[in-house]
Amino acid sequence: MKACAPVPSIEIVKSLDGAPVQQPDGSWLVLYTITVSNDGGADGLYDLTDRLRYGAGITVRSATVTSTPTGVAASSGWTGQGADGAAENVIVAGATLPAGATHTYTVQVRAEVDTDAADDTTFSCPAPGSGEPGGFANTAGVAHNGLGDSAGACAAPENPAAPPAPPTVDDPDTGAGGAGQGTNRPPSLPSTGVTIGLVAVAALLLLLGAVALAARRRAAR
Repeated sequence: MKACAPVPSIEIVKSLDGAPVQQPDGSWLVLYTITVSNDGGADGLYDLTDRLRYGAGITVRSATVTSTPTGVAASSGWTGQGADGAAENVIVAGATLPAGATHTYTVQVRAEVDTDAADDTTFSCPAPGSGEPGGFANTAGVAHNGLGDSAGACAAPENPAAPPAPPTVDDPDTGAGGAGQGTNRPPSLPSTGVTIGLVAVAALLLLLGAVALAARRRAAR
């Protein structure tokens, strides 16, 4: 009986490198990290793709692979904006990944949001695995030895038309950690002004009493 030869096992993970940040000019800066790992027993070759699936009204101003593994060069033709399976989505082809090793890529995107062209997909992410557009959705894929794996990441820009959330304060009637904690209700007005007013009235009454007592003593003489 012959023993099986070791084979590569290549997987991919995609994540946001922090939350999207709106720039002074109104555009958005979005950073993604792609991690390709080989936990198999042999070196493997892989192809890596990355496709932007942004929502309506979101225009990509620039998209760049800002970092790659040592010895691996990203394709100069990558834009991330091609149709599914298009060459514009290919970051590398035929990259070698040794057994037990990991390759990490960073993708930087600058995008603009046109609120006049926005719809429900602009400010929300699609269901995971749906392949639909929405927010700053992005899907990376890896192919090797006739096998494939994919991973996605998404965040959505803030909707400027959304109403602000009401202030949240603890409910003093229930105590810390009680059922009413975090209930949305207007903050209590400070009692400082009322306290100062009562003190002033009390001082005035004492002064009037002292004046009246002095007057009675003079009259008694």
